Amino acid sequence: MNERRSLEISISPPSRLTHHTFIFTVSTGWGNAGNQPYCRERGADDYCRGSNITANSTCTSPFCKKDMWHNDGTGWDVVDDIVYSTNFYTRRAVDLIQAHDPKQPFYLHLTHQAVHSPWEEPPLSQQIPNGSVWWDQTWGSMLNVLDKGIANVTNALRAKGMWESTLIVLVSDNGGDHGVSPSDPTGRTTMANNWPFRGTKLTAWEGGTRVAAVVGGGFVPTRLRGSSSDVVMHMADWYPTLANLAGAITNDPAVVNGSVHDVDGVNMWPAITGANISSPRPWLPVTEGSILWQQPGGSLFKFITDARRARLFTPNGSMWNDTTPHGWNGTHVVECVWVSPTDPDICAVCDPIHPCLFELKSDPGEAHNLASDPARASTMATMKAKLASYVVYVDGNMTAAELQGYDCPDMNPMGSESLWGTYAGPCCTPKVF
Repeated sequence: MNERRSLEISISPPSRLTHHTFIFTVSTGWGNAGNQPYCRERGADDYCRGSNITANSTCTSPFCKKDMWHNDGTGWDVVDDIVYSTNFYTRRAVDLIQAHDPKQPFYLHLTHQAVHSPWEEPPLSQQIPNGSVWWDQTWGSMLNVLDKGIANVTNALRAKGMWESTLIVLVSDNGGDHGVSPSDPTGRTTMANNWPFRGTKLTAWEGGTRVAAVVGGGFVPTRLRGSSSDVVMHMADWYPTLANLAGAITNDPAVVNGSVHDVDGVNMWPAITGANISSPRPWLPVTEGSILWQQPGGSLFKFITDARRARLFTPNGSMWNDTTPHGWNGTHVVECVWVSPTDPDICAVCDPIHPCLFELKSDPGEAHNLASDPARASTMATMKAKLASYVVYVDGNMTAAELQGYDCPDMNPMGSESLWGTYAGPCCTPKVF
């Protein structure tokens, strides 16, 4: 299935399931939520999480701090066990499974750091052989460790007798990033390969927003095992989908700045399993400047009002910008509708005055802009109005009302020396009443 994230969609924490279903909830892994002390308070019975901020003896920057949080305090008791974080998070997940009573419900939120940056080789014994068929040796080794880690988790579930009643959802939060490859002597400027899609992380193109999702485990109906689905869903849909399967109530609207907002996601399980032939999500906002429209006839249109030049890929990982003469197979060349007067590398391909329209079923690489086709004028107008109807009401930060329960002496997690010493954040601690 195709899964997407959006800036303007509010996602309810999965741990809210515990409010209604008494599920033992644990969270372990990498994530930007690592320095937030209130994460455990929102439902996790066991919480161990960090980011890619590390400390070493040669670094003098204030950013050189450990970022690891364990339950209600810093991760001083676990950080020394971390040699390669992907292995550490796998071991921790396996330990939690082995210690769990299989008669009780269990929710594990496991977020491995691989294959996210920093791109570093794992221990020698876990590196893939030189000359392996990968576009990047380091990236391939990191993926190898991740793959083995997932295998260890699934083996632990089987050994504990939990496999047949377990549903596993493996997802990515965005498309591949662009950065400098440490193992490529040519200086190729990306580790990821988003072929056949256009663009990378932090762009509105398919390469930045369209990712695969894998659903497995013994809970999956036998008739569906080994099959695939072209259902389009949003990251926010996983909360009501999983909550529904767990028997939880999801009609729990949130009050944000005095306004009531219902859960943005929809239950997609009937669509994923084929119980419903029609999708409950005809509209899917992708970014603040792009939206999808899945029509009953099968067409899937994408309307974009904010997109810059992007990278194009080939199966072997080579790439180029979409405004260079090379193009995609010599044909995928676009003109910038606007170029920054101070930086010629910043150019807009789609903007509010010159929006773009693509039909993704026939053109997943977004190579053929249909915006100038008179036959698509009605589609353009409908999608423009629908995109404008969405209101951004969350920004990822706690509201003033939520912060009233916390002391926040330093809102810079890197500068919280007096609170946490060599550890980064959190900025706030719960007030004691």
